[in-house]
Amino acid sequence: MITMAFLQKPFALRAKPILLSLILSFSTSVFTLAQNPEPVPEAEISDESAIDTQSPYRNTEERDMKLLASRLSPDAAVWLGQGDEKFLSIFEPDHTGQPYGALLIIHDEGQHANWPHNIEIIRKTMPEYGWATLTISLPKPDYLPIQARDPEKTPEPSAPEENSEATKPDDSPTDETQDLYNSDTGEVSNLNDTPANTEVSDEIEKAETPTVSAEIRAQTRITAAIKWLNEKGQFNIALLGDGIGAARASQFIAHVNEENAGTDNINIIRGMIMLSPQHTVPPGEVSLLEYFKQAPMPTLDVYFGRRPYDLEAARLRKHLARRAQFRVYQQVHLPETVAFDSINPYSNNSQNGANRLTQRIRGFLQSHARGVKVDNAHINRR
Repeated sequence: MITMAFLQKPFALRAKPILLSLILSFSTSVFTLAQNPEPVPEAEISDESAIDTQSPYRNTEERDMKLLASRLSPDAAVWLGQGDEKFLSIFEPDHTGQPYGALLIIHDEGQHANWPHNIEIIRKTMPEYGWATLTISLPKPDYLPIQARDPEKTPEPSAPEENSEATKPDDSPTDETQDLYNSDTGEVSNLNDTPANTEVSDEIEKAETPTVSAEIRAQTRITAAIKWLNEKGQFNIALLGDGIGAARASQFIAHVNEENAGTDNINIIRGMIMLSPQHTVPPGEVSLLEYFKQAPMPTLDVYFGRRPYDLEAARLRKHLARRAQFRVYQQVHLPETVAFDSINPYSNNSQNGANRLTQRIRGFLQSHARGVKVDNAHINRR
């Protein structure tokens, strides 16, 4: 009840108890609702809480390629291959109207077809100078599985005493085969004739089923990319391999040389570019050093940094190229590049995204791998 004395108080003193009572009443109502929530119909609970546990992707590689394709323009994303071996490629056509050829780019391990560093800059810059680019997605290498540890040896039981009953020989005859009698059929069968466990045999059969190695899949994808470029009228192609991509590109060149041996076929691979090349691909079945045993091809070898291993590997490649009498072998040492333009020592020349690396590649392609237009040419397709 509000009394006259209460009304005669100042407004500030009257507002405090009113506000306090409102807060207490609101808190009580909220606490009551929390203790007694309204029941939710079972149908609504089942519909909203249902989670689709099935993944829309078969594996992480397919997931990465589809997510990358969603960020590209529809004209740039090209899906090659068939069935389960479809893979993403990124195509950038020539921008000059006077094409010289195509550059097939093979990324390094742990990267993708539009890696935001050297790969992306090269594939976007070369079309400004007459070279179309096609970057393909390749699988990760097959690493050898980690060997399982040997099981711990259990201690052998101590030998029983001579006078114990355990040492007494068993008078029952020991027969290696045991017979089973079926009272229903009257037949006698041997334990050794029982069929093996089908589940175990199925698991063994699955384990022995050979799977296609990553390197065979990589070569199949490179072949599909070359075929697609040929269908687009590109028959003057250079390969660019970054890291293990250089070793995979060298393996493809060896395969092409083997096919062309003893024939009059012209090798459509006109040049090879290596970026920080690794000499082997895990687990070591593919070696870049075999490239220097092939027919000499115009080669640009670019390596970065000053780590002792990289310097020694570069000297070895240069020595092998000299022994193989490569007529065109250019080895270029550039400082280590970085992914940020603000501190990239190569970003001073920003014309069409060009930098010292792309200028080196452009000069090499223009001098040693440039194709020419031939009117009324006849192409013999294999």
